[in-house]
Amino acid sequence: MWMPRFGAPNQLGAWIQVDTPKPVSVDHLDLQLAADAYHSVPTSLRVQGCDTLAADGRCPADAPAASVTLPPVHDGARGTIRTVPVDFPVVRGRDLTITVTGVRLRRTTKPFVLSEPIGIAELGIPGVQVAPAPAAMPGTCRSDLLAVDGRGVSVRVTGSTAAALAGKDVPLTLCGADAGGVTLGPGRHLVTTSTGATTGLSLDQLAFDSAPGGGAMALPATGTSLTAPADTAVVPAVHVVSHDSTAYSLRVTGVRAAQPFWLVLGQSLNKGWEATVDGTGQSLGPPTLIDGFANGWLVHPAHGGTVSFTVQWTPQHTQDLALLVSAVVVVLCVALAWQPRRRRARAGAGAGAPAGAAAVAGAEEVADAGPTLANPFATDRALPPWVALPVGVVCGLVSALVVPPGAFPFVFLAVGAAVFLALLSPPARGIFAVGAVGLALTAVVYILVSQASRHYPGNGSWPSQFEAANVLVWVAVLLLAADTVVDLVRRRR
Repeated sequence: MWMPRFGAPNQLGAWIQVDTPKPVSVDHLDLQLAADAYHSVPTSLRVQGCDTLAADGRCPADAPAASVTLPPVHDGARGTIRTVPVDFPVVRGRDLTITVTGVRLRRTTKPFVLSEPIGIAELGIPGVQVAPAPAAMPGTCRSDLLAVDGRGVSVRVTGSTAAALAGKDVPLTLCGADAGGVTLGPGRHLVTTSTGATTGLSLDQLAFDSAPGGGAMALPATGTSLTAPADTAVVPAVHVVSHDSTAYSLRVTGVRAAQPFWLVLGQSLNKGWEATVDGTGQSLGPPTLIDGFANGWLVHPAHGGTVSFTVQWTPQHTQDLALLVSAVVVVLCVALAWQPRRRRARAGAGAGAPAGAAAVAGAEEVADAGPTLANPFATDRALPPWVALPVGVVCGLVSALVVPPGAFPFVFLAVGAAVFLALLSPPARGIFAVGAVGLALTAVVYILVSQASRHYPGNGSWPSQFEAANVLVWVAVLLLAADTVVDLVRRRR
């Protein structure tokens, strides 16, 4: 489909130009639009027709036009395409410009708060079809696909168009001024490729080779491909003995002494991954970038045969310790919650001991009194505003520094105002308990509703889809911390 860039300014005013061999009359479009959680949706269009284009390659601003408002488009699951037929007064011309004049924006959640792009899968202009692509690539000699040290290298892409559209390999050969090869001097050289979104072709793999002895390899005859010589080396085989999300136990067979090999883990490069040799515990050092994303360790085997390795995600050790501490704290919390009940039970037993009829009658009266509600803060004394205000400002500022910058003013005002009110009016301290529980529950509901409506895939970026819930939970924790500050201030007063 056709999409502009991210951001609201790139949606309004975005346009598509269609040039036809002869003038056409258009009074409707069979639009097909992307309608899911990953695209904004157009709400209105302007269709212009002309026979002469302006300098910017589209119909002039004063060309005859028809404005059309699109019907409501409901979002579906990821990848949903909605057919949206629209009618409008006849527009005629050899060239047609369709401009987006209204958009229902959808915000992203990462990496910055931007608007998702619109997606037009099909314009649906009656009688207008895109000409089929030729069977073979044109083979034009061009220098905008590959560069060495900033200088464009002339290459030619040939082969089947169908293979190229399917993302399969197609031949790439030198041509033009570089047909005889590229000569490089000693030292470092930077090889870069262009962005496929700009050039239409992406070079995603280049193989460098040299002749025996390190000299330049002779280029093949024109029209033939450069192929790497057959690799006769015996490559060790790796077997996964066991694994989970944070550790791999590996056994490598066919190892030859003094013949190094690469051990590669297909996880995104991160220094948190550590590989060690079983038995000796020898670390293979920090990982090396392999294939643009993976972790790799160059192994220099001390002996041949079979060698076992363990690859671990070392930050998990800290997480495990934190989970253990959390479990201990939960047990302590349960014990502290149970302790008052035991004290009340002992106190009741003492009151019920036979110490005369009056004592027994008094115990029965206490037992029959039943539970009552009481405000634990009702006896607290209100503090003067000149004490409450600076404490509220400081608590608000500290709390606002914990959350993302976008939430700074809201958290500052919310926490600061709650502390100020709780110090002025003791019963207002209930704000902290009610607010903390309410925000935590709101975060849970937000995650459930967002996941049910947007169907986020369960991958490594899943938690980043719920930054709003993260802020809500942090504010809940901050309210509890602020309640502690209020209690300490009251005790000192």
